[in-house]
Amino acid sequence: MTSANAFTELCPGCFAEKGTVNICHRCGYDEGQKRGPLVLAHRTLLHHGQYLIGKVLGKPGGFGITYLALDTRLDTRVAIKEYLPRDLAGRDGDHATINAHSAEDGEHFRYGLTQFLQEARTLAQFDHANIVRVRNFFEENGTGYLVMDYYDGITLAGYLAQQPQGKLPEQAAVDILMPILDGLREVHAKNFLHRDIKPQNIYLTTGNRAILLDFGAARQAMGERSRSLSVVLSEGYAPYEQYHRRGVQGPWTDIYACAAVLFHAVAGEPPPPATERIPKDELDIATLGLSASLTKALQSGMATDHNKRPQRMKDFQALLLEGGEPSKTTEVEPKLKRVDLPAPDKSAPSQSVSPTQVGLALALLFLVSIGIAMLVNANKEDQKTATGPNIAASVTAATGNGIAAPITAPLIPAAAAPKAEPLKIAFVYVGPVGDGGWTFAHENGRKAIEKKFGDKVITSYVEKVPESADAERVIRDMARQGNKLIFGTTFGYMEPMLKLANELKDVKFEHATGYKTTANLRTYDSRGYEGAYMAGVIAGKMTKSDTLGVVASIPIPEVIRNINSFTLGAQSVNPKIKTRVVWVNEWFNPPKETEAATALINGGADVLFQNTDSSAVLQTAEKMNKRAFGWDSDMTAYGPKAHLASAVNNWGPYYIKATKDALDGKWATGQVWWGVKEGAIDLVSIAADVPEDTKKRIDEVKAGLKNGSFAIWKGPIMDNTGKDLLAKDVVADDKFLGGLKTYVKGVEGKVPGSK
Repeated sequence: MTSANAFTELCPGCFAEKGTVNICHRCGYDEGQKRGPLVLAHRTLLHHGQYLIGKVLGKPGGFGITYLALDTRLDTRVAIKEYLPRDLAGRDGDHATINAHSAEDGEHFRYGLTQFLQEARTLAQFDHANIVRVRNFFEENGTGYLVMDYYDGITLAGYLAQQPQGKLPEQAAVDILMPILDGLREVHAKNFLHRDIKPQNIYLTTGNRAILLDFGAARQAMGERSRSLSVVLSEGYAPYEQYHRRGVQGPWTDIYACAAVLFHAVAGEPPPPATERIPKDELDIATLGLSASLTKALQSGMATDHNKRPQRMKDFQALLLEGGEPSKTTEVEPKLKRVDLPAPDKSAPSQSVSPTQVGLALALLFLVSIGIAMLVNANKEDQKTATGPNIAASVTAATGNGIAAPITAPLIPAAAAPKAEPLKIAFVYVGPVGDGGWTFAHENGRKAIEKKFGDKVITSYVEKVPESADAERVIRDMARQGNKLIFGTTFGYMEPMLKLANELKDVKFEHATGYKTTANLRTYDSRGYEGAYMAGVIAGKMTKSDTLGVVASIPIPEVIRNINSFTLGAQSVNPKIKTRVVWVNEWFNPPKETEAATALINGGADVLFQNTDSSAVLQTAEKMNKRAFGWDSDMTAYGPKAHLASAVNNWGPYYIKATKDALDGKWATGQVWWGVKEGAIDLVSIAADVPEDTKKRIDEVKAGLKNGSFAIWKGPIMDNTGKDLLAKDVVADDKFLGGLKTYVKGVEGKVPGSK
C-alpha cells in the first residue's frame, strides 16, 4: 500500500506540487492552519491507499465532514463524505477511529450508518447526467465513507444571489430545472424519492451540467426514529405531507419542491412554508405576471393537497412545456463577483480561464445531515472549463423508453471578457471521464489542449452521452453554445455528426473511429491494433495454457481488427495460440465485463485482453490469479499483480494539431489515422517478469512501425475458416483494415452477425 509520505509535497488544497512550504503558491491554501479534533489529518490514506485526504470542503456539519481528496489510482480529485454525527460519536485518540459517546448513542450511530450506506448503494445504481454520481462507498475507521464526483461551479442558490433582484427570466429558470426533472423521473422509476430539493441542492457546473445533490431519504429515516422533523425539512420547499410522520409521500412530494424552486427562481424569494398555507392559502401566483403556462404549472405543482398536484414528474413537465420548448439561447448575462486570487505559478499549465474566475468546491450528496454548504474555492486550478458570457448547460436525460431533448440553461459567466475571442471547443464522451480507459484517455487529450493553448481556447465536455438520438441533441446544443470545434469520441456518433455537419456549416466536427466525412467533418482514429499486436507478443510468451481470452465490446471493424492483431502478435511467438472471445455489446459496463472475463478464465484462458473501456477485466484477472492487459490508458494500479502491460492511446498530439489547424485557419476535412509512428499508440508499464527477449521484441516492433520496416498485416494471413485474407508478402492497406469483418486463424467462433 502506498505510504502517505509519498505525497508530502502535494498541497492538500489542490493536490498540486508545492514543496515543503505551508502556503501553496497555486491555490493559497495554508496547510499550517489548525484543524479541528474531529477532522482527519491531511494526507490520511483511506481504502487501502486509494484516497488521499485533503482540505475540508465547507464547514463540518452536525452529521458529517466532506473532504477534498485525491484518487491516487486515477490521479483525479473527488469529494469524500465521512459519516460523523458529532452528537453521537467522536474521534478516538488515534485521530482516525470513530467511537460512540455511549451505548445508547452507539445504537443510534449504527442505525444512521446503516441508512447512510444503504442509500449509497441505492444511489450508486443511478447513471444519469443530472444526478450526483457515487463512485464508491466503504466502511473504515468504525464509520462509513462516500466517494463522489468533485465538480467546479455554483449552486442555484448562489447563482440566484448574483442576479438582479435575485431572480431569472422564466424561460431561463425552466431551462435550468428541466434536466433536473428528467433525472428525478429516473429516481422515481426506481421507487426512490429525493425529499430535499432546494436551490442549495441544485448545482450548476462549469462542465455544462445541472446536477441534483444531497438526497434526503436517510435523514428522513433518522428524523422519524428521533421524532424530529428538523433534520429533514427545508421550509418553503417541503410540502405539507413532509411535516407529518404519516404523511402520504410520493413523486408528488418532489414535484412540490421542484415547483417551489422554480417559484423562487422567478419570484426572487422562496414561497412561504407549507404550514402557513393551511388552512387558508394566501399565496397568489397569478400576481407574479408569469406566462399562463408557467402560472398553471406552479399552481398545480404547489397545491397544498397532494391529490391536486401532478402525480408523475412527466405530467409536471408537460405543464411546463405547454408554452413551448425550452429556449435555445439564454436571456440573461449575470456577472460573477470578483475574487482576487494569488498569482499563478508560471510553470503551471495554462488554464483557459480568466484569473478572476471563482472555483467552487462541490461537497456532494449529504445523505445523513442537514445539508452541505457549497463554498467558493478561490483556486485557478479548480476551473475545469472556462466560460464565456453565455455558457449554457448541455444536459440530456433518459425518459421512459426515449431520450429527452437537451436543455439549454445559463450557467456561470466569465468574470471578465478575454482580450481576444478564444476558440470554443467541446468534447462528447460516451463514458465517464473516470472510467480509467477510453474516455479517460480522451479527457487527458482535452487537458493537453488547455495546457498547450491556454487562454486561446475554451474547452468543455459532456460525459456519458449514449450512442443514440440523444447524441445529436447534445452536439446540437454544443453548437448553439458557440463551440466551433466539436469532437465526438465514439463510433456511434457518426450519423448524428454527419447530419449536423451538413446543417451547421460554420462548425468544424471531428469524429473518432468513423469513416464518413464531409466538408466540415473530419474523422480521426488511433491505430489501436498496433498496441494490441504488441500486447499479443507478450501474451503469447506468458500464457501457460496457450489459450487467450478477449472481452470485446461492439462487433465493428475496429474491434475485430484489434482482436485479430492481438492474436497475430501472440502467434508470432507461439503458433499454438488460440483466442476465445466474449462479446458484451457495450463499451462501458463493468458488471458485464467482469462476467465475461470470469467466463473466459473458467473456460481455460489464462491471459486476458479487452476492447472495452473499464478496468473490470484486469481487476477480475487480479482476483482470479490470472494475467491481463490494460487498454486505452495505463491500468497498472487496478491489478498490479495481474498486469502485464497497457496498450495506451495518447490523444494529446492529435488534439493539439487539430486545434492548431483550426486556430491557424488551416483545418481541412479528411481521414486521419495515427499510431506508434506519430506518438498516438504505445505499450507501457511492461511487467517485471516479462522475459528480456520479449521486451526486446517489443522494442523492435515499435522501431519497425516508426520507420516503416515492419507491417503487422503482411501475408500470408488466413481467416479462421482456412480462406486466404492476404496472400504472401501482400501488405494490407487502410481500406482493407477498415473493413475487417472476420476472424483470423486461431480465433474461435464467428463474428456476431456474420454469415
